[in-house]
Amino acid sequence: MRVERLDAVLRERLQRLTLVLGGSLALLACATGCDAKASAREEATTLLTGITALQDERSLSARHKALEALAKLPLTTAEHRRVRDLCRAAHAGLLQAEVEQATAKQAMDHAVPPGSGAKLPHEAGQAIASAISRSNASLADAQARFPECQKALQGLIEELR
Repeated sequence: MRVERLDAVLRERLQRLTLVLGGSLALLACATGCDAKASAREEATTLLTGITALQDERSLSARHKALEALAKLPLTTAEHRRVRDLCRAAHAGLLQAEVEQATAKQAMDHAVPPGSGAKLPHEAGQAIASAISRSNASLADAQARFPECQKALQGLIEELR
């Protein structure tokens, strides 16, 4: 009988231990899951902040640095990397268009100083036309990418709600 009683006590303790361990595992799973959700929210917020920084009317070099910083964000989720890459490509195209436009303006100002009345040399005209053409191509590419970027950003905002 003693063995039976000891066996019953051990079974009861084992059941309690199982309940405690089960509860602990459930709590740990919740904490890990909650922590993962918090981490994903932090990552989404950081990503949204990085993309928003590209929309500022800052200098070309500041926006270029913001693009580089966005590219280096250590993102853990595939969806966040997809959003970053989509929006980075759209903003990079827009920035490239602005760089080419600035290049064309500088070439024009250099070839024919404002107010000089000088005629534009043929070679300079070709270089300017080429820069404008590249600017237009980059702008068209960026415009084609922005709707996808905007849609991806809406998904990111929904994730944060």
